[in-house]
Amino acid sequence: MSRLESLGIPRADLAALIDSLVMDVAIGPTKSTHTLMTAWRNFLSKGYLCDYHKRQYPELVDCQVCLLMDATLTPDRLGILRRLEEALEMLENYSIVVYLSPEVSINIAEALPDADSIEDIAAFPGRIVRIKSSLRAVSKPAFGGSHHLASILLAVMKHNRNIRAVMNVKYDEALQESLKMVGLSFAETNRRNLARNENDVVSAVEELFMKNPDIDIVIDRGGIGLEPATYIFGINAVEVVKKAVKIARVYIGLKHSLNTTKNK
Repeated sequence: MSRLESLGIPRADLAALIDSLVMDVAIGPTKSTHTLMTAWRNFLSKGYLCDYHKRQYPELVDCQVCLLMDATLTPDRLGILRRLEEALEMLENYSIVVYLSPEVSINIAEALPDADSIEDIAAFPGRIVRIKSSLRAVSKPAFGGSHHLASILLAVMKHNRNIRAVMNVKYDEALQESLKMVGLSFAETNRRNLARNENDVVSAVEELFMKNPDIDIVIDRGGIGLEPATYIFGINAVEVVKKAVKIARVYIGLKHSLNTTKNK
């Protein structure tokens, strides 16, 4: 890690990448390779390696190629990426949301208004991981950054085009109670069996929106090898993070109250 730091990459970014790669290796080499390549592109576009590169090649003193990687994006796509970055900044500032982080880590996705494919939906490749008491994105948001959340959004948008963003957090009974206290509407997916995969979750979420297209939150209790999850929906990435902050505030107070009662 020290050699990479000497190139100009911050330790916190490297720690987030390592944590994400550890999870992705269990999924398979394709996923981990995608995360690594996306993170490296992120390091380049942030200018982390510019000083090192220019020391090696002084003739490149005016080079800005890596910094202009996103210049060819349309205004709509740039707007979504900027909102996701704003949402991430909120997560970093409101550290209480770290208590909602699941084992698979948090991600946030936002779709174009006319999205009809995964490449029309941006998220954080490698996810937003927990580093001690804070949250850190492995890389900048990118279109096609999360297959699972994008699939959920595409399914939901068939029934409510105003919902264009989703965020995944953990699930436990205290969190469900917190949803009631905050006053957000929620529904729970129907688990027909425990042997489920992510496609089953997408179908189950869509079934709920077919019945009620105005749900704020969906709870899925998972299955064998599938972690329970809570999906927070909204009109954009910033709105779903605001909902998450409200939930986290109530959740922390509720958990403290339960622990105090238990210890008496």
